[in-house]
Amino acid sequence: MCSAGIDCLRDGQGTLMGPAIDIGPVEAVGATSPQEPAWVGRPGLSVTEQPTQPGCWRWSQPPGGECCVRLRGGAPPLATGWKSTIRSRVGNAEKQPVALGDIQETLLIPLLARAVETERNNGLVDDRRAVEIVAQIDYDFDRWRGHPSLPGACLRTRIFDDIASAFLREHPEGTIVEIGCGLNTRFERIDNGRATWIELDLPDSIALRRRFFDDAPRRTMVVGSVLDEPWLDVVEDAPAPSLLLAEAVLIYLQPEAVRATVTRMAERFGGSQFVTDICGEKMTSKETARKAMRQLGINAWFEWTCNDARDIQTWHPGIELVTSGTMPALGGKFRPLLPFSWRAMMRLTPWLVRRLTEGYEIAHFRFGKAPSGPKQ
Repeated sequence: MCSAGIDCLRDGQGTLMGPAIDIGPVEAVGATSPQEPAWVGRPGLSVTEQPTQPGCWRWSQPPGGECCVRLRGGAPPLATGWKSTIRSRVGNAEKQPVALGDIQETLLIPLLARAVETERNNGLVDDRRAVEIVAQIDYDFDRWRGHPSLPGACLRTRIFDDIASAFLREHPEGTIVEIGCGLNTRFERIDNGRATWIELDLPDSIALRRRFFDDAPRRTMVVGSVLDEPWLDVVEDAPAPSLLLAEAVLIYLQPEAVRATVTRMAERFGGSQFVTDICGEKMTSKETARKAMRQLGINAWFEWTCNDARDIQTWHPGIELVTSGTMPALGGKFRPLLPFSWRAMMRLTPWLVRRLTEGYEIAHFRFGKAPSGPKQ
């Protein structure tokens, strides 16, 4: 084990971007030689060549930039395990307390889901940052470990990731807006090095988030409610078009609040896209809410009922439904990455899968420019 620091960070034209940055303890994982290290702790960097300086590797960092990582104390040991690296890095760190509202507390469930999937070989996501954060938070995560909802939460995240990645391929310099960002790490997972990211959440969620993440030239945290107006101005000033992601957020709000929010977005962000999950009446029933809150030990559940995503198109003439489907339908290509129990259930009892996921969908919309005058 050794420490490494970024001694130089330059863009594609060789311009110095900033001072040296300490990335903390790292170790090589899955490397076959000292010339091909794969570092824990610096997502998005990959080795391109070994320069002439002893103990210094050149790493690619989109778009076309590079940084020189100098190893202090020689090359680290190879393939000794990223989990032990994380444990050693956070083992002596002070645990971060959690003080969140009832709805905001639910952000910890997908965080744990991503950490659990990362610890599983060939899981739905590789999110070692989530593993680190779980290890640093003073919270009883054990009550959720093994819960059947965790793979579902992770599959939902992977579907949102897939939609966002497709948007970035089409609009590499557009803007991703994370509504109710919580402790999401989508930027770390799929950022292309060119897009702008806006991460919106309530004051208590952002206060917790700032203990683990910092603003950057292309990444800004915004304190506020999705029901308020100011964040809309921030998005309007960002590079267009935007992709607005509301993963497990709007479903906790009252129907009239959801309608007003989506309508405002459609009015102001013509040409942009919007993705949210929706719940049918089966998912929002009082019986389902009581059972789910008891099993998960939480005090909030879904409030907004939407039985058909096409109904949202009637809220504003500029709203167009691109696609909507259940997670098994939209996430079919990720089936080989699901836990064995889920794969077996999908193969042997597909009717049961349909029943369990019925009424919960992910809907993708496009905002067009609304015609003048009232909708007929």
